[in-house]
Amino acid sequence: MHQALSTTLPWMRDGFVHRTFACTYDYSPDGMPILDRLEGPAGIYFAAGFSGGGFSLSPFVGRTMAEYIATGRRPADIVELSWQRFRDGKTIQWSNS
Repeated sequence: MHQALSTTLPWMRDGFVHRTFACTYDYSPDGMPILDRLEGPAGIYFAAGFSGGGFSLSPFVGRTMAEYIATGRRPADIVELSWQRFRDGKTIQWSNS
């Protein structure tokens, strides 16, 4: 790793890598999570597509999805995060810049 880094950061040629981490990002087409119930078999809910931000959102997602599952009614806070937004061409437009 430090040899590859030295291509752009020459001072890393003699560097030391203490540890590394790797993960898979579940990235949705608009970069926003999908919090929804599967159409079809009853009882299948999903929370995916967090694009690397899932950990910081987990308290909200846990409470909100628990409410959704317990009541069967989609909470207003996640209406825009349904998977149907892709089918209907209503993706979320946002910018973090």
